[in-house]
Amino acid sequence: MISILLPLPPLSPLLSPAVVVTLFIDLHAAPGKQNADSHSGTSNHTNFFNDPHNLRRGLYAISSLTHLLSTLFRVPEPLLNNVICIELLNELALQTTRFCESGTSTSSQKCE
Repeated sequence: MISILLPLPPLSPLLSPAVVVTLFIDLHAAPGKQNADSHSGTSNHTNFFNDPHNLRRGLYAISSLTHLLSTLFRVPEPLLNNVICIELLNELALQTTRFCESGTSTSSQKCE
């Protein structure tokens, strides 16, 4: 699921200069789960990195998200001029066998 938060119109002319809202956009739950936490999908185990189908679905989701965002950034008055970060995936868990064996794990925890 991709959730995009758009800035709300100012509540009043008096509040708008004092209130600054910044957005951090990410793909919070990848197909097949990118970690074992309950907020990262619905499957029972982490299977995003080991399943080519899930990787393709994740790539499609990220591609669609970046296309939408780039469109919103290019309009005459950008709708998302308060985005400070776009994170591809939230809280990766790269301790899968494939990544550990290849030596490409960037996790702070050691592969077991």
